[in-house]
Amino acid sequence: MNKKFFLLFLILILGGVWQLLGQQVAVQDPTGALHPLWWQLQDSTRLISIAHVGDSHVQAGSFTIPLRNKLLRQYGGAGYGWVGGHPLYGSNQSSEIRFNASPYRWSVSKLTDRNGTSEPGPGGLVFSLLSGMHSIRMESRIGERYAYALVYRSHDTKPMRGFYRCQLLGTEEIDNICVDTLDLGERTGSITLQGSSRNAQYYGWQLLSKLTGPVVHAIGLNGARFDQFATAAFGEGLSMLCPQLVIVSLGTNDAYSKRWDPAFRKGFVRQMVRMLRRTNPDAAILLTTPPPCYFRTSYVAGRRKRRKIYRQRLEPNPNTVYMARIIMEVAREEGVAAYDLFTALGGNEQIDQLKRAGMISSDGVHYSHEGYRRQGELLTEALLKAVSSAAMEPLSSAQGSITKILRQK
Repeated sequence: MNKKFFLLFLILILGGVWQLLGQQVAVQDPTGALHPLWWQLQDSTRLISIAHVGDSHVQAGSFTIPLRNKLLRQYGGAGYGWVGGHPLYGSNQSSEIRFNASPYRWSVSKLTDRNGTSEPGPGGLVFSLLSGMHSIRMESRIGERYAYALVYRSHDTKPMRGFYRCQLLGTEEIDNICVDTLDLGERTGSITLQGSSRNAQYYGWQLLSKLTGPVVHAIGLNGARFDQFATAAFGEGLSMLCPQLVIVSLGTNDAYSKRWDPAFRKGFVRQMVRMLRRTNPDAAILLTTPPPCYFRTSYVAGRRKRRKIYRQRLEPNPNTVYMARIIMEVAREEGVAAYDLFTALGGNEQIDQLKRAGMISSDGVHYSHEGYRRQGELLTEALLKAVSSAAMEPLSSAQGSITKILRQK
């Protein structure tokens, strides 16, 4: 009898752990939008650009790391990719890159600002500074070594320069944004670039180890919503990365509101999809639903001298459920791929287990490093499974702007 109870207890525990680690949820891709990516990945002679666009979940970097590492092991990655420079305005970024600059702080205009920015570039922001001499230093903290650095600057800003072996291979200009491709002269894990322009403007940087294979760009902004990214200016800036796949992981901040209008939010999700199709016609689109999160509410805990005493508590955010449904609906209606991360993590039914396991931080909205890593693993597994089931389809003829520049060498 004791053995039976022990086995039953073991089954219940293992079942709870399985739910906690996430369920196997397939990518929804009825039109086969992701199929061309399989054949692109098999071509070892080309650069495959994947852009992961999102909010704070993406800016922290841990969400994107599993996909980058998996592609590196399986196909040989092209390097780290996009470096947003968030420490320049005192914000966080991926722990894989150490970023320093002189001056220490630069002015910044972001899509998430109240007035936004009219020319956000690929990363959704633009840096500016008045001083003449300035420099940045990017150093890998995971042992990667890079052969190329790309600088995204305004037309009126002079190109940045590196050490004596560093050579400018070429410059491509799109509208008012110039992209300089620098050959670092040798593979190095630490890159220092210097600029001398007054009133300089930069949109971000990119680090590459080679010019073939997949590169995954993490493009996130804390507090971002669909309506802030769903602008033609951002789409045109993103097109400078020539992505073959754009993964959109938004919705948490859209759902974190007491004034909830499903039709209003659905319109912005649809606007985002159509904007990406228009500005990046060669890119497949994959939408992901937001992970479960809490909503902080106030309640009257008692009275003291006729005054109400308020306390706060965390409750599962019901709007996240509706936001996840909206994203999946828009994906079906627009014929793009989608991954239901909300369901894969167990939804609001499992959110307390996630928090007890340390997957969710104390604010109830953000996740821990381990929590983001698990999200990335679930997404990576589902994405590569969907991609590997590709039907026979021809390769896209689209090539990255970096490749075009290097042909001039």
